Amino acid sequence: MRSKINLILLCIVCLTQGSCKDDDQRIPDANSSIIGEWLRSDFLIDATIKYKLHFYEANNNGLITNQVTTKEGAISSANPFNWSLNGTTLTITKDDSSPINTSVQFLDNGNLYLAGFSPLEFIRQ
Repeated sequence: MRSKINLILLCIVCLTQGSCKDDDQRIPDANSSIIGEWLRSDFLIDATIKYKLHFYEANNNGLITNQVTTKEGAISSANPFNWSLNGTTLTITKDDSSPINTSVQFLDNGNLYLAGFSPLEFIRQ
């Protein structure tokens, strides 16, 4: 009888230990996760528009590139910016304007959503 109780207790301990595997999921560090090139999702609808955010690690510099392809050719621009991240608040400062503050949200599909910057998602390149 005692061995049956021990077996039941052992099974309960094994089952409860196995059910806790997902508790240790780490939240990605937003500062390192934002580094890289991000293409705005309207490219999926209109391939003639390529609006990208480039977040560089060095000195928190960045670049906004915008390319529109027309029948006459491609028109593009590149505008530098500085950025800083405090928790989930991203501040983007362009040379010629006041800072833009936006929340940073990484969606389940891996896309970046900057609510105060653009209504569209950004796709990592």
